[in-house]
Amino acid sequence: MAKRNVRKNPWIAAILNIIIAGLGYIYVGRRKTFGYLLVAGTLITAVGGAIEGFSLGSAFGTAPEANLSSLALLIIGGIILEIAFAYDAYRLAQGRE
Repeated sequence: MAKRNVRKNPWIAAILNIIIAGLGYIYVGRRKTFGYLLVAGTLITAVGGAIEGFSLGSAFGTAPEANLSSLALLIIGGIILEIAFAYDAYRLAQGRE
């Protein structure tokens, strides 16, 4: 079965990437591995940041406690994002998308 070349709306792709980095790539159907890595890294980092934010307590002076699970999520999310960008640069340098 032949693939149809369906043109995707560039505005939708851009808006999806603004909402969550990587969704636009998945929507367009190109550089999908890069898109999936960006989505995973962004979501993991966001969850880690949210947990860290909630653990800080109120804005009126409670001392923040170290929350290792949220810090781990922030680090893992950051590593996934770095891998995504390295993977994409590698593929582009090879002349592939």
